[in-house]
Amino acid sequence: MLKRFLFPSKPDGTLISAILLIVRIVFGILLMNHGVFTVSRWLTSNQELSSTFPDPLGIGSSLSLGLAIFGELFCSMAFIIGFLYRLVMLPMIFTLFVAFFIVHGN
Repeated sequence: MLKRFLFPSKPDGTLISAILLIVRIVFGILLMNHGVFTVSRWLTSNQELSSTFPDPLGIGSSLSLGLAIFGELFCSMAFIIGFLYRLVMLPMIFTLFVAFFIVHGN
């Protein structure tokens, strides 16, 4: 049942397609709002956020900030419009996994 809901075998399943579109738009907008907030904090702090941003992977705080913005903002925009949405889910999932379990987790 869940597999058929997430991956419909018939492309003409109008109800399932409409539900998936609504879910994709809602979750994309929620993550995009967080990305917009991160970018606005970065722009208003005169790029000070790039030096204080957490670096959980050891790649540098400015690169971590750039990857977080990419995963939250640009990938969520592509997710909303449906452009390679299964592919852009990977950076989004990775960004949220790192933020939830490594940065905000104890």
